[in-house]
Amino acid sequence: MNDYLNISIKAAKEAGKEILKIYENEFNVDIKEDKSPLTEADTASNDIINNYLETTKIPIIGKEIK
Repeated sequence: MNDYLNISIKAAKEAGKEILKIYENEFNVDIKEDKSPLTEADTASNDIINNYLETTKIPIIGKEIK
């Protein structure tokens, strides 16, 4: 269980850094089919988190898709 916690913490930290980097500049916002916004930061952080979590082999359910 401790390994999963460490992976989650690393994923959150790296995703947070990427979000802050993107929000320092102008960024694109797309609109999803359900009419909700999807920013570059959403997509980038989702990718980072998923990459970390895929190593755990635990199924991932996400919502940051167009």
